[in-house]
Amino acid sequence: MTPREHQLQLLEIIDRVHPFDGATGPLPGNLREAYLAIPRHGFVHRYRLLGETSGFHEITPENLAGHLPVIYRNVVQTYVDSKGEALPSSNSEPAFILRVLEQLDLRPGQRVLEVGSGGGWLSAIMGHAVGPSGKVTGIEIFPELAAQSRADLAALGVGNVEIVAGDGGHGWPAGAPFDRVIFTAGSPDLPAVFYDQVRDGGLLVAPFRNRGGGEDLLVLQKRGSEFVMRAATLAYFVPLTGEKGRGDADAPQRWDELPLWRELRLHPCAERKLWFGGPTASPYELLTGGFRRFLGKLEPDFVALRSAGAGSPMMPAALVFGLMDEAKRSLALFHPYRLTGYGAPDCFERCLAIYRLWCELGMPSTGGLRLVVRRADDRTPAPPGMPVCRGESTFIWSLPDRG
Repeated sequence: MTPREHQLQLLEIIDRVHPFDGATGPLPGNLREAYLAIPRHGFVHRYRLLGETSGFHEITPENLAGHLPVIYRNVVQTYVDSKGEALPSSNSEPAFILRVLEQLDLRPGQRVLEVGSGGGWLSAIMGHAVGPSGKVTGIEIFPELAAQSRADLAALGVGNVEIVAGDGGHGWPAGAPFDRVIFTAGSPDLPAVFYDQVRDGGLLVAPFRNRGGGEDLLVLQKRGSEFVMRAATLAYFVPLTGEKGRGDADAPQRWDELPLWRELRLHPCAERKLWFGGPTASPYELLTGGFRRFLGKLEPDFVALRSAGAGSPMMPAALVFGLMDEAKRSLALFHPYRLTGYGAPDCFERCLAIYRLWCELGMPSTGGLRLVVRRADDRTPAPPGMPVCRGESTFIWSLPDRG
């Protein structure tokens, strides 16, 4: 098969993928044209596939044809440096990331910033979508990747994309304000600089870590001094590195190390069987994902815990979650297919109440909630909801109108 035939075969898959609620239909015409104009294999030189822990695949002009079926497969590829070491950076699933670009609503003439531009393929596609009158700036923290992507862009004659080697958590003041900003690394917080670097009415798309595992990929629109959520979906991205990243600081703690658990574990007060839907063979962490994100955004006493098993950054081992109120000596945990209360019954009763509410609302995940994101130091009256301060920004979650 020729490279174009591989491109077209992958495009058929892309047209069937719809990760955002309510999104249907094939890839929009401007992104379709950009995808076909920017060959993915022009930006892949050394890679590992997800799950490979050693070795790497190196592409040369002589062996390119043998790699095309993998390059144009809908899989994640991990970048590898010139020494053969895997980098904490990846080339995302094409079908997913192009649907993310659809949410950006790219138009000719726009100024776009990509935080974590990696190999440069996505920046090149956005450059084509905004046209000669627009401009894309990509920031990549690994100098070797930045240099390689600059060379690949030059080889394809892409002139409206600039790749900068630096820490994307600080944005790019020299190019601001931007009409669109996209993060391709999971962030624990929204750095305050982006309130000034995104134009009013502009869009920012970024994956933010959830309490309890995974990330919400949020589509935020700038409205005055704050951002309002337009859409959301579950995602898994490599973590943001640099000054604004927090490593594993937000990872769930081991439940056998929780003092209240050690105190109350022999004093259960109530238990209730609960069903979250899906095949029983599915991992409990996946079955409970929607409710876990719902509970974690609306309850300040939410707690996510893991066992002593290894697990993975994407899915902690034997994850359990619930509510914890130390003042009332109350703990309630969702174990596989049951809710158990320990100590005083307050947390158990609150868990049951919000589980019933979640069911009444149609079992929504993040996209079924409302969200306003504002600077943590904003002292103006806040909208109603549960504020969660992540550092430089406060995320205020609330239920939608139930009319």
